[in-house]
Amino acid sequence: MKSWNRGHVAGSALIALAILAGSGGTAGNARGERTESFKNGKSVRNPNGKLVFMLTTGFEDLWEVRLCLEDIKAAKASGYLEEVIWLVRGRGVDALGSAAGVLTRPPVIIQLAREVKASGVRVIVSTEALQQQQIPVASLDPTATDLVDNTAMLMVELESQGYQVIRY
Repeated sequence: MKSWNRGHVAGSALIALAILAGSGGTAGNARGERTESFKNGKSVRNPNGKLVFMLTTGFEDLWEVRLCLEDIKAAKASGYLEEVIWLVRGRGVDALGSAAGVLTRPPVIIQLAREVKASGVRVIVSTEALQQQQIPVASLDPTATDLVDNTAMLMVELESQGYQVIRY
C-alpha cells in the first residue's frame, strides 16, 4: 500500500494549479473561441462555423417562421460563422412569396426575410416546393440566391462539407 505524505499532495496540487493558471486565458478562449488581437487593443472573432437553417414550416405556424428568421439574423450578426445559409423547402416557401389569390405574408415576415438576405445570408429555394405551392420564381421577395431542384441531395453535400443543420 502506497502512503501519501501531506507535502507531496500539497506540492502536486500547487503544480496542477500553476499549470491551469498558465493555460488559462479568457473565458472565450476556454470555450475554443478563435480571436485575433490587433495593435489597437480590439479583439475580433475569427469565424469558423457553417450553419444551414432549413425552413419547412409555412403559414400553418407563422410564429415558427418568425423565430427561424430572427435566429438566422442573430447567427449571421454574431461573427462566429463563415457562412449562413437559409434553405427554404416545403411549405417554407410561403415566407418568400404567395400564389395568386392566396393569403399574403405578414409585413413582419417580409421585413425579416429582406433583412436576412441583405445581411449576406445565402437564400436557397426548392424549385419543387415553389411548383407545389404555385409560387412563381419572379414573385419571390427577397429573390433567391440559388434555386435547387433536389434539396435532399444538396443537404447531403452541405453536411459532407461540415455544415450543421438547424430545422424549423
